Amino acid sequence: MKNNSEEIRKLTLPNGSQVGILNLESILSEVAGLKLADDAAIRKALLDRVKASNYVASGAEADYSAALFNEYRKR
Repeated sequence: MKNNSEEIRKLTLPNGSQVGILNLESILSEVAGLKLADDAAIRKALLDRVKASNYVASGAEADYSAALFNEYRKR
């Protein structure tokens, strides 16, 4: 049985498509713990951590970044 940090969560991209992200909840929590104030730094931290364990096509980075930041702001 997987623990919550290893679960795949759906992320909705700006175009409405959904992708599965491994460790999304733990990534969001980890970045929140950094207490970054700059939106660009938050977006970079989120995307860097997602790319460490998920495939993100280089042409889709802006969409992933926007969707991740949206999820982050919901917290």
